[in-house]
Amino acid sequence: MVYTSGALVYGDTGRQPVSETASTDNVHSLVAGREVLEREALAGLRHGIKVSVIRPSWVYGNGGYLLGFLRSARRKGYVDIFGDGKNMWSLVHVADLAELYLKCIETSGGAGIVNASAGQNVSYGEIMSLIASIADVPIRQTEKSDGYYRLGLFADALTINQVISSNYARTKLGWQPRCPDLEKQLRLYQSL
Repeated sequence: MVYTSGALVYGDTGRQPVSETASTDNVHSLVAGREVLEREALAGLRHGIKVSVIRPSWVYGNGGYLLGFLRSARRKGYVDIFGDGKNMWSLVHVADLAELYLKCIETSGGAGIVNASAGQNVSYGEIMSLIASIADVPIRQTEKSDGYYRLGLFADALTINQVISSNYARTKLGWQPRCPDLEKQLRLYQSL
């Protein structure tokens, strides 16, 4: 069994990468309760079920949130950056993530909890600036509170640090992400 969770179970990680052993006591409210579902899935290990819980960081390529931001920028005519934009995000390309799913499925006994981050750490502001450049629209710096008013908990999730380590996936599962270039991926899919 493979259960897809997400890195937001760590909440704001600060700027130091967190591993699978990091606490989920500060789970982000957007995904509150997800750590309970993870524990229920992992309980299957006690019954001989092969279980992997994958915690992807911010996913890009072939759709996902970042493409959604690009579409939104073209539709609205601007890009919002909530807060100062200095918080860091770890990224993973959807094709690399798919390879990690295969590694987890092929692992005898299940992989347990596995973070999915390619090791690319980019600030939220840099990502939104890139999206603004590709969409050829201006950036609108917006107070975090205004973002919360408009997008609720999702806006808050955009403004926290999510720096994720995937050393376990690399060393124990042999996962080697290729990390396709973010800008090239966004330009490739901007017409979608």
